[in-house]
Amino acid sequence: MEQLDLGFNYRITDMQAALGISQMKRLDEFIDRRQQLVDRYNLKLKGPAVKNCIFKTQLPSHPIICTLCALIQMKLKKNSQAII
Repeated sequence: MEQLDLGFNYRITDMQAALGISQMKRLDEFIDRRQQLVDRYNLKLKGPAVKNCIFKTQLPSHPIICTLCALIQMKLKKNSQAII
């Protein structure tokens, strides 16, 4: 039998499987906590203290589950038009 496509080895131990199952039960809790942190970052890093920075836009129909919070710093030209 010839292997035609590249495959991946997804073997995990029984302990890893048990941990994954237990964490899946708390997935909504993890997502809610991450969203609280993103909301806090947005609140604290808004305003005159942090100039010319924007956060990644989150659409209500497409929630972002953040593992990292990206902050985009814009450069301003002399005529004050933002370029990213």
